[in-house]
Amino acid sequence: MHVIVAFYKTVIFLIVDNAKIHGAAQTADLQAMLFAVVGITYVRLPTYWPELMPAELVFQNVKAYMRSHRGYGSFLQEILKGFACATNLEFVARQYRKCIPV
Repeated sequence: MHVIVAFYKTVIFLIVDNAKIHGAAQTADLQAMLFAVVGITYVRLPTYWPELMPAELVFQNVKAYMRSHRGYGSFLQEILKGFACATNLEFVARQYRKCIPV
């Protein structure tokens, strides 16, 4: 669950992902209206936005490797093999640089 509250000048943003705990999408308008009353801008992230989660980009690469290189090991062994073969430190750092300007 990720909830980010950002203070920018005098504006407060409440940014939430789509975890069920944050409420149903059907109530988003009501939530936004209630927050607006107290001066909070409510922002709900799209359903899937991997650019905001660099780990998703890494997992995407590992899953692609695992789909094309299926083995006969246990699930854990295959995942570890996927990470060992499809990633390295530079690859992971590159994914994070795409999302977080340095």
